[in-house]
Amino acid sequence: MVYLGAAAANGVSLVEVSLQDLKPQLRSHAEADEAAVRCGARRLVSPARYRVTFKPMVYLRVAPATSAAILSIGPTGTLIEADATLATHEGLWVRSRRPVAVDPDRRGWALVHGGAVGLGELLALEEPGVYEGDARM
Repeated sequence: MVYLGAAAANGVSLVEVSLQDLKPQLRSHAEADEAAVRCGARRLVSPARYRVTFKPMVYLRVAPATSAAILSIGPTGTLIEADATLATHEGLWVRSRRPVAVDPDRRGWALVHGGAVGLGELLALEEPGVYEGDARM
């Protein structure tokens, strides 16, 4: 799949993540975010900007997995500023830099391309971010 190749070319490593990996850490919102980082998520010091292109919306989930609970939705045209990315067997996930409306303490994860689950492009990259440790900073 092209989007996974592009992710790997941009320094994103592919990892297998399941909710079983995250469940023990889901006691708090901050712990859930840190659990994703321990599973291989890369933090962005300068946010990447993605536009929702899928109609009518995309889901923002509690964890980077299509089986994770839905926190909120992003209607078509919504701008998502991502502060972390994680590549899984389902594709590249981005974590919203801003909290979701229904839970101001939690940031949601959105899938960029739904090819692995029978969908196409969900989010289009408008502006790449800068990863922690990136020499371009």
